[in-house]
This record gives sequence, structure tokens and C-alpha cells, in this order.
Amino acid sequence: MDFWDFRGWTRIPQNRGLKEPLVLTPHLMRHVYKHMKFLLIFRNPIDRLYSDYFFMNYGHSPESFHDHVILSIRMMENCIRDNSLRTCMFSWKMYYQLPTRLHIGCYSVFLKEWLAVFPREDFLILKTEDYNRDALGTLRDVFNFLLLPPLNEMAMDNLTDLKRRHETKSKKRLVTLLCGDMEDCNISVVPPRNGRRRGKHIMDASIPKKRKRNFSTADIDIIVSGVESNFETLISSLTNTVTNNVKKKIWNDITTKLNATGDITRNEEEVRKKWTDMKACAKKSESARRLNAKRTGGGPPPDDLTVMEKRILNRKCSSHQ
Repeated sequence: MDFWDFRGWTRIPQNRGLKEPLVLTPHLMRHVYKHMKFLLIFRNPIDRLYSDYFFMNYGHSPESFHDHVILSIRMMENCIRDNSLRTCMFSWKMYYQLPTRLHIGCYSVFLKEWLAVFPREDFLILKTEDYNRDALGTLRDVFNFLLLPPLNEMAMDNLTDLKRRHETKSKKRLVTLLCGDMEDCNISVVPPRNGRRRGKHIMDASIPKKRKRNFSTADIDIIVSGVESNFETLISSLTNTVTNNVKKKIWNDITTKLNATGDITRNEEEVRKKWTDMKACAKKSESARRLNAKRTGGGPPPDDLTVMEKRILNRKCSSHQ
């Protein structure tokens, strides 16, 4: 079910002859299902729009994307000038006239309709960026929200290791054409001026970001040591005492300690991503080592894991004991 798709509201009998819908999908669902659980995962609206543009074949170049976004903004502004926001956002006609699906990223407009029918506690709202940074923690939040018993650590790891599907490869190529290296591509939204958003300032993909040096051996040791000291709390399910704020404070403390020892300032997201990447690399090395150990015939013994890889895997394995 699409969270945003209210285009068929005019076909609902209770809405006949109305300029705005009185009854929408949430009302119909409430009539059938008295107790619901909703999982919503929102992506950065700009990233979502760019990916959707090429995935849905609205255009084939960064330049056409830029032009179509500007046109979409103007069309939506013209519609809202003569109609209500709900009328424009839920319009079947606007959906097919817009050169991009710009309106789908206006999450608050659609969420308001759902929250008018179902209580807030029925919703778990997640962000794609949080899932990418900490898939394991996100899955634990989902299990807790659904009141399901957690899977063991190995099963959870297998879930987080699943290969991503439906990647828009052509989008990556097109981003490269516009920005060069994806690491140097900085797309930002400029705040409205005098209450109005000017289309030509909406996106700027030409500002390069300064690269930071790689994490040093000392940096990595600080991260691993910090995780080792707080491992049970970090992998624990959320409780009255182990909250998201508690886990966030741990990562903040690790980041602060890391920044105090070097000339590079990193944020919590970078540190958590580094830990996630190190876990993935350590698991990959261990899988390769086991595969080589099972092979028959001559040849040298498989390479052993590094000391750091063993430390990382020991922390992961301890959760199964």
C-alpha cells in the first residue's frame, strides 16, 4: 500500500460532489481494521526525488531533472494559488501532469491524514539514512514495535547482509556525470526567502566537499575499544533503562574521545558508519578464511585474521553466548 496515494478519493461515494475529500484510505482501513501497526521509512526527499525520476523514466539526464523540478514547483505553486494544498496534493490530474513526482516527498501532508484517524503510537517512523547507518539497531526497533521476540544475533546479521535490490544503476552513472565522484557531490536545499522558495536556488550540485583523511589505526582502536566497553548496551533491545538516547550518548562519547586525539573532527554518523563497515569487512574476511580452510588439496594455509578483526568478531560472537 502506498502511504501517499489518495488519488482515487473522488471514486469514494462519500466524496461525491466535494472539492476536497471527506473520506480517504485511512478511514476505510479503520472501518475494517481496529488495531493496526504501521511501519513507515522515509528517505531524504531530494534523494528520493532524484532516484524516482530516473527509476520511473521521467528523464535521462541531470539537466532534464533540474528543469523538470523547477517546472514541477511552479505548477504546484500555481495549483495551490487557486486551490487548497490537499486538493493539489491528492489530485489525479496533477499527478499525471507533473514532470516529476515532487509531491510524494511532502511527507507531512500525507502523514497528517493518517494521524487524523489512527493514534500516533500505531506508527513506527524510520529514516532510510538511519537504516543504512545502523541496520541492526533499526531491525531491533521494528521487532520491539511489533511486540515480537528478537531473533538471535546471527539471524539478524544475515538479514542485514542481504544484498540491496532494485538499485537504479543508471542513476549512479548520471550523478557521476553531474558531480564527478559521488563523494564530492553535495546537494543542498536553500531556505525560502521572504516566505517563498525560489526555484532556481532549490538545488546546488556543484559545491565540492573537502575530503577527510582515512581513519588511522589509533582512530580504529578508539572506536573498537569504545564498542567493547559498551557492547551489551549497544546490542540490547530497547527497554525503560536502555533507550535510544542512552545508545546515542555512547556513540557521542566515542566520537568525542576520537576527536580529542586528532586534528580531524568527525561526527557521530561517520563513527557509527566506520564501525558498521569494519564489521562487514571482518565478517567477509572470516567467511573467506573458512571457505579456504574447507578446500581440499595442497597449497598454503588460509590467511589468519588480523588482531583487530578478531576483536571485532569476538564482540559479535559474545552476543550468542
